[in-house]
Amino acid sequence: MGIYNIQRQREEAQEPQTIALPVLTGNQIAAAVDLLLDWFFESGGAVAFSSLENLKFKAILRHLGLPELSRHDIVTTRLESMYDRARTESEARINNAEFFQIASDCCWSNADDDDWNGYLVNFTINLPNGTRLFHRAMHCSGGALPEQYMEEVLRETVRRVSGDNLTRCVRIVADKRFATSLKSLEVENRWMVNVPCLLRGLSSLIKDLCQNLPLFVTVAEKCLKVANVINSRHEIRNYLEKAFVLRFIRVPSPKHDASKNSRHFFEMLEDILSCSQTLNFDDSLKFVSDIIRDVAFWNNVEATHSLVNFILSTCEEVKMDRPMIGQCFPIWKALKDKLKELCSKHGIVEGPVDKIVEKRFRKCYHPVWSAAFVLDPFLGERSRERELSPAVQSLDERAREQRRASRDPNAFGGRSSNGIDRTREVKLRDPMRGKMKVANLQSSRLVWSTCLKGFESLGKVAVWVLFLHAICSCGIEWDSSFVRWFRGRGNCPIAEKLVLVAAETKLGRREMVCSEERNDADEMFNEVFDGSMPLP
Repeated sequence: MGIYNIQRQREEAQEPQTIALPVLTGNQIAAAVDLLLDWFFESGGAVAFSSLENLKFKAILRHLGLPELSRHDIVTTRLESMYDRARTESEARINNAEFFQIASDCCWSNADDDDWNGYLVNFTINLPNGTRLFHRAMHCSGGALPEQYMEEVLRETVRRVSGDNLTRCVRIVADKRFATSLKSLEVENRWMVNVPCLLRGLSSLIKDLCQNLPLFVTVAEKCLKVANVINSRHEIRNYLEKAFVLRFIRVPSPKHDASKNSRHFFEMLEDILSCSQTLNFDDSLKFVSDIIRDVAFWNNVEATHSLVNFILSTCEEVKMDRPMIGQCFPIWKALKDKLKELCSKHGIVEGPVDKIVEKRFRKCYHPVWSAAFVLDPFLGERSRERELSPAVQSLDERAREQRRASRDPNAFGGRSSNGIDRTREVKLRDPMRGKMKVANLQSSRLVWSTCLKGFESLGKVAVWVLFLHAICSCGIEWDSSFVRWFRGRGNCPIAEKLVLVAAETKLGRREMVCSEERNDADEMFNEVFDGSMPLP
């Protein structure tokens, strides 16, 4: 009897089990499919179209009570619908803006064959209320492109976005590949102020140090020697792995030297330092024993690591904070002061480092930095009480004198009792990084629309200048497979529509400015820029 029960249970277990599928309403199915497509487009090529037709993926959809997704339906009807919606919303926001800034950012793929894959150039639009809109992406092959071609690309982008009124595009921010084009367009269009990307300038500082500072050159050469010996000896790798340190030393790509691969150079320094206490001096390390036994070598590696780490941390903060143009001076000053402090701590001669930093600063400098620094109410002199800068205080005193002379309390922007409190720069602690961050990004411009409203021409210039973004990075990173896919399709309409939908989805998740702040900013700008004031 027991054997019979066992045989029966085994047969029942082998029989296919019928699973009750969930019953979803039409609205639930539509919402689930929309979320799934948002995830698919946001992946930016990381998920291939063929994955949607995978049998196991289709089985998952059936078990969830969702319909199968047709590849043809996605690249036609659904993509067309999402593209039209994204393009319509983007054009409406641009048309409602009094002016805007175009940002051009080159996004390289992460693959080793970058020279073959090339890169994508992202063109985004910065609006006065802090909104970022994606405009288009253009694929470029590896290597430098002709300057005339790059200039024509920027000029065509300005025409496409501005329409009949070119003066609405008041600024362009781009990386070094557009440096000559930025200057040419600035001369050609006198109302434009085109600036190089602050982030690119800061990151290029590591390349300058690797190429021109003897300390960095020596450290890079010796670290590569040690890394190559460790990576080529399996007994050393096994020893390091057993010591729970690492298995391989990460080194820069052989296609590029350390100066052109700052992130990999920093990773190599980290790996070398992590195994400094576990390296044994046996026969396998005889080729580099003089290096690893030298105390000065480890001190130099630690010093180089500290400098590179600080510069990379600064670049990461700048990328996350997306500072305005008026903050370029404070950022560079803080960088210089900290590098001097690190040089003093590690016994590095300050002169050569300071000379390299100053040279890079002059390459990045633009006169609008000075104008923005003076016109920003909270950057001229930062006191503990968060008072206005001396330059703005002088204008405020002048406005009050003219109000008293005219006996009109509302003349020259009549300052209300709580006006200055409304325009104070408020800082809150960022929960992600634990650092203080400006909460009301519109505070500087609100000073000019309230306390100093009477200075119309200067106020218009001030708001234009204070609106400028200092970096061109839009925060969109494309997967290497997507770059290859886009490269193979050139100017295919489906590729252009897909990249726009994917970018808008990515930017939508990163949008930090709430709708209430945007509405307040729009009202403020409409009040300041009534269209009657001529261009400066």
